[in-house]
Amino acid sequence: MAEDLAALLAPTSQADFFVRIYEREALHRDGAAERGRRLLSEEGLLRAALQTDPSGVTRFGVGPNTPGDPEAVRRHLEAGNPLVWDDAVGLSPQVDALCEALSQSFGALVWPNVYWTGASGSPFAMHFDPHETFIVQCAGTKMWRISTLRARLPLDGDDADEQGKRAIEAASDLARDRVACEVVTTAGDVLYLPRGLFHAATTPVGRSLHVTFGVRPPTGFELVEEGGEELRAEPLFREYLPGPAADPTGTSARIHIDRLRKRLRELGRTRGVRADLEALRARLLVQTRSG
Repeated sequence: MAEDLAALLAPTSQADFFVRIYEREALHRDGAAERGRRLLSEEGLLRAALQTDPSGVTRFGVGPNTPGDPEAVRRHLEAGNPLVWDDAVGLSPQVDALCEALSQSFGALVWPNVYWTGASGSPFAMHFDPHETFIVQCAGTKMWRISTLRARLPLDGDDADEQGKRAIEAASDLARDRVACEVVTTAGDVLYLPRGLFHAATTPVGRSLHVTFGVRPPTGFELVEEGGEELRAEPLFREYLPGPAADPTGTSARIHIDRLRKRLRELGRTRGVRADLEALRARLLVQTRSG
């Protein structure tokens, strides 16, 4: 049976998920081990890692940086080092199919990241993701520490400047001391984490393999950008804004801004914002398929 949102959430219904849980709290669902093996096996991942272009594969710790040396890769993994594969589109038909199903359900950009980790270390400390996350445990066991602390409506790029980085680092330190619960996922389990929720993961024993599906629905900011090309054709939006020397009192600038606001309201009634949203969702589905 092909995986989709309904299968990941069961026995919770999609309606209940969106009313009670989505963007609010974490959700853990037990699953059959066969689900994990069907989505991605350790053998299948190893074969792909040895054959692929290394640009998307990151190996933390001491280990090979290029494919083509199977023994070096195996020694690296047997030593407990992690293998992380970001944006692993094309890794397996099952992973790609679930990405597409989630993209259609959320109208979102979806991408898979693969984490094959050992007990020697974790790729990431306490952190949050600026998007929704669905985790499918494929093999082994993972321990998740979920904090009570949550960033409000984060977006990609919030840590682009030093001030943003320092704020996130300080919040991460605080989140480590405010753990709400610990969740253990085994093969076939599903864990949903809303954006902004601080969490950390460790492999308690042996090796653990899971696939994280990042889900980023469009925001109002992106919807405005989607209609930006139409604004380029508007003469009013191509005019310069009055500068301080030409407009020392700021009166001309205020008048110009009022004209821009009025024209935006007019365009909002005529151009079809719903059509912009559908076009944006269609583009995100195409990006999900191509990676």
